[in-house]
Amino acid sequence: VQPIATVAAAFLIAVSASYAVAGTVDLPRYPATSPDGNVILFSWRGDLWKCPSTGGGALRLTSNAANEGRSAFSPDGASIVFDSDRDGGRNLFIMKSDGSDVRQLTFGDSAAILSGTGVDGAGRPVAYFESMRESDLYRAARPYMVPLAGGSVERACDAFGSHPIATRNGATVLFERGSSAWFRRGYQGPDQRDVWTFDRATGRFAQLTDWKGNDGWAFPAGEDVIYLSDRGNGKSINIWRKKFTAPTTDPGTQLTSFDDDVRELAVSTDGRVAIFSNWDSLWRLDLATPGAQPIKIAMQAAEDESDRMRPRSVGRDVTEAQLSPDGKTMAMVAYGDVYVKGVEERTPFVRVTRTPARERDIAWMPDGTKLLFSSDSDGNDSIYQATVAQTRGEVRSAFKDKVNPKKEEPKAEPAAAAPVAAPAAEPAAVPAAVPAAAPTPAPAVVDPAAPAPVAAAPVAEPAKDDKKDDKKAEKKDDKKDEGARWADAVKIEVKPFIALPALSERGPSPSPDGKKVAYRRDLNTLVVRDVATGEEKDLRTGFDQSIDWRWSPDSRMLAIRQDDDNFNSDIWIQPADGSAPAVNISRHPDMDVNPRWSSDSKVLAFGSTRVENDGDVYMVFLDKDLEGMQRFEQDQYFKDAAEAAKKKAAERSPKKPEPKKDDSKKDESKKDEPKKDEPKKDEPKGDDSKKDDSKKDDSKKDDAKNDKKDPPKPLDLDDAYMRLRRLTTMPGNELDLEIS
Repeated sequence: VQPIATVAAAFLIAVSASYAVAGTVDLPRYPATSPDGNVILFSWRGDLWKCPSTGGGALRLTSNAANEGRSAFSPDGASIVFDSDRDGGRNLFIMKSDGSDVRQLTFGDSAAILSGTGVDGAGRPVAYFESMRESDLYRAARPYMVPLAGGSVERACDAFGSHPIATRNGATVLFERGSSAWFRRGYQGPDQRDVWTFDRATGRFAQLTDWKGNDGWAFPAGEDVIYLSDRGNGKSINIWRKKFTAPTTDPGTQLTSFDDDVRELAVSTDGRVAIFSNWDSLWRLDLATPGAQPIKIAMQAAEDESDRMRPRSVGRDVTEAQLSPDGKTMAMVAYGDVYVKGVEERTPFVRVTRTPARERDIAWMPDGTKLLFSSDSDGNDSIYQATVAQTRGEVRSAFKDKVNPKKEEPKAEPAAAAPVAAPAAEPAAVPAAVPAAAPTPAPAVVDPAAPAPVAAAPVAEPAKDDKKDDKKAEKKDDKKDEGARWADAVKIEVKPFIALPALSERGPSPSPDGKKVAYRRDLNTLVVRDVATGEEKDLRTGFDQSIDWRWSPDSRMLAIRQDDDNFNSDIWIQPADGSAPAVNISRHPDMDVNPRWSSDSKVLAFGSTRVENDGDVYMVFLDKDLEGMQRFEQDQYFKDAAEAAKKKAAERSPKKPEPKKDDSKKDESKKDEPKKDEPKKDEPKGDDSKKDDSKKDDSKKDDAKNDKKDPPKPLDLDDAYMRLRRLTTMPGNELDLEIS
C-alpha cells in the first residue's frame, strides 16, 4: 500500500507542477458567470474552462475534438449549458458544473446559439437561444427556449430577434432586433440593432434603445439594463447602463471607454458583476460600485502541445514566385512566408521567414546574392533583404576540417635550392647520375657556363610563389555559385533593406544593373533608391495606389503605368534619375497596361482596350530610325537584336567548368605544333618584346575606345503616341504579355 500511495502522491505533485508552469490563457472567448459572479466560464482552444472571476488557474471542463462555444450556468449554479458542434450541427448540451454527465438538449440542423439561462413565465428553468430552425421566408433568427430538464423547443416570443434573455423572475424577455454587423464601423442606418422587451403578461413589445448605430447583447441587472453600444465616439463598442423605465432616447451611462471593441458580455444573475472580453483578455467590472474601473483577469492553464502547432500543407497557398537570375533557384511566397527551393528534383525547401507578419513582393538582385521582399513585421510595410549565411557544403567542410585537420607541409626554404644547384657547375656530375649504358639526349647535357637556377628548375618546383596561389584561391572563392548556395542553404540572414519610420515601403524592383532599386512608398509614390549611396528620388506620385512599372534593360528608363483622376491608366516613360519629366506615350481615354521593353530598350509593347473595349497588344518604336526601315531591314534588326540578347544572357549565366583533357592526347596533338619559342613558318622572325609591346598598345587603344563610348541616342518619345501599331486583332482580351 505504501509504494502505491507514494506513486499517487508523486503523480499529484506532477500535476500540480504542470499547472505551476502553465501558460497564460490568451484569446479566451464567450465568457459567462455564475449566479453570484464568483466563477467564470469561457471557451479556449475549442473547449470549456472555468476559473475564479478574480483570476488564477483555469480548469478544463470538456475535452472534445469538436468546438464548444457559448456557455451559461443554470439559475441554481449546479449545471452548465453550452452549444457545441459535436453532433455535426450546432446544438445545446447540458452537464454538471464539474463537467460530468453531458446530455443533449436540442436536435436540429439549424444552429442553436446560446444566449443565457433563466426561467420562463411558469418558473421552469430554461435555456434561451436564437436559431433559424423554422426556415421562415424572412431570413432572420427567432428567440427560443428549451427546458433544462429536457423537452420540446418553444418560442420565447413571436417576433424575429436574437440574443434573448429573461429577467430574474421570467416576466420580461430582452432581445435585439436588426442585423447590421457589429464590426461595420460607423454604420448608421435602417438595419441598426436595438434592444427590445417583451412583456409576457400583456404580450406587448417595447423598444428600449433608439440609436442610429448598434445597441444589443443586453442583460438585466435589477432595475437596470446592461448592454453594448457603439454610440459615443462611433468607432468602438463599449458597455452602457440604463433604467428599464427610462425613455428610449435616454442612452443611460457609459461604463467603459475602450478604444478596442468590448465583445461577448455576461452579467451575473444578481446584477453585481459583469464579465466581458476585450481584444485578447477577459475583464471584470464591479457593477455594484459606482465609477468602478474594469480589471483585467489573469488566468493560467495547462497547455496542450498538440494545440500549439497545426501542420499545414502550403503547396496550394503559393501567391507569387520568382526564378533567380541564374535559373537555379525558385523563390516563392506561400501562406505569407518566403521560401526558396532549387529547381533540381528532390532539393529541399528552405524557409526564409518564420514570422506572424505578411511577406510578399519578392524580387532578386541581378547578381543573385540577395532576395528582397516586403514585410509588415515592424508594424508598417518595409523592405527586407535575405542573404545566404551558411550552406550544407560549408557545414560539412568545416566538420571535416575539425575532425581531420590537414597537416601543413613544411615549405621549401629559398636557401635549400643552393646545394642542389651546386653540382651543375661540374661537367662530370651529370653523367655520374645516369647509367653508362643509357643514351643521354642532347638537351640533358648541362652547359658548365649555364646559370645554376636553370639547372635546378625541376627540383625547385615546390618553392612556388605562395602569394599568387592565394590570390588565385581567393578569386575562385569570390566566384561562388549563388544559385547552388541558395538551394543548399541552411542558415539565411534577414535584415532591413529599406525601413523608414512611419512610412510604408513595398514592391522592391532592382534595376538590371543592380545599382538602383525602385519601390512604392505609401502605396502611391514611386521612389528610386541608389543602392550604394542610399540617395532617393521621388519619381512619380499619384492620387491612388494603381501604379506599376518596368525597368528598361539598360537601367536608364522606367516605363510606368499610372491612373489619372478619372481612373484611366496611361503608359509613361521617364529617366530613372529624374533628369527629365515623364512623357505619356499612350494618350488615350481607355485603359493602357503592362508596359514591356525589348532587350535593347528601343521597342515598347503594352496592352490597351482602345478598340471596342477589347484588350489588344500594341507596339511602338521608340527609335525613329527603326520606324523608317524597310521590312527586310526590320527583319534583320530583330534578328540581330535577338542574337545580341542571347549573347548578353550567355555572359550573365555562370560558366560551366570545362572537362579535364587527357594530357597524353594533348602532348600527341602538340607534336606537330611549332614550339612557343620558335616562330611559325609564315611569321617573320623578330623581336618578341616588340610584339608584346604592340599587343599592349592595341589593348590600350581598345580600352580607350571602350571608355569613350558614344552616349546612347535619346528616345523619340514626344510623338510616340501617334506611331502606335496594333499587333493583335482577335476577339476577347490579350493584355498579359512579355517580350522574349
